[in-house]
Amino acid sequence: MADFAALALRLITKNGRDISLRYQSGTTPVDVTKPWLGDVAATTDVATVGVFVDPKATDFLARVSAVSRLVLSPVETERVRVLIPGTVTTLPDMTMKVVDGDKVWGIASVSSVKPGNDVALWILELVN
Repeated sequence: MADFAALALRLITKNGRDISLRYQSGTTPVDVTKPWLGDVAATTDVATVGVFVDPKATDFLARVSAVSRLVLSPVETERVRVLIPGTVTTLPDMTMKVVDGDKVWGIASVSSVKPGNDVALWILELVN
């Protein structure tokens, strides 16, 4: 089943573009000499590659759904979807952000295509 993950990685790398998954990794003081100023969120970016899918491309996602046994809504939404390899070092979740150049997207849902024991790719539904 690792062959599916390798295939997804190869195709997404060939046809995608560089993006990052951003998550909050703790807090840091605004100024260590002035603790009364409080803390700010510290973030970490995980580099990966993504293929952005037309939100109207429900036929493709329905086929992906059939392969992975996922249940995706047949209702078309105006949200953007991005496919990332299953080999990403940090598991995506809805608390993260997707950074695409100077655009930052929120994640509305996370699905995986998992034909065996390994995740071949992740499907992230993005919102502004």
